[in-house]
Amino acid sequence: MDQRLIFIIFLTSLILFGTNGVIAEMISLPSNQIVLFRTAVGSLFLLIVTLIITRKSGTTVCIGQLPYTIASGASMGISWILLYESYTMIGVGMSSILYYCGPALVMFLSPLIFNERLTVKGIVGLTTVMVGASLICMEALEPESEPMGYAYAIGSA
Repeated sequence: MDQRLIFIIFLTSLILFGTNGVIAEMISLPSNQIVLFRTAVGSLFLLIVTLIITRKSGTTVCIGQLPYTIASGASMGISWILLYESYTMIGVGMSSILYYCGPALVMFLSPLIFNERLTVKGIVGLTTVMVGASLICMEALEPESEPMGYAYAIGSA
């Protein structure tokens, strides 16, 4: 595939994902309905792509992976509902910053869940992210803030 085409596809995906919060904030539906519509459209698209690929290549879909796929989709849906709710309560910028702490949370939990060892670099990075997220969340203590919006954003991560 041509490098320019790959770059255009990559750039398009970045633009689509980057404008996600701004567009969602303009939709006058509750968070759960936005997520339901998005997941329905996404599922339909993936089903069509899967059918096309399996017909052309002659491969079959592994039904044994279906429970994991459903669980993954459900957790993503819950994450999105929390994220979109936080968009309406504390804004796109603050919600996005807290949402992107998700990899740090995974890193924090990896020794407990996957028995992985944290390196010194990992501990320093994790500590930096957590201190930064804590400082950001200090704004939630102000009287006019929405503490639940911060909780939703962290929950979405």
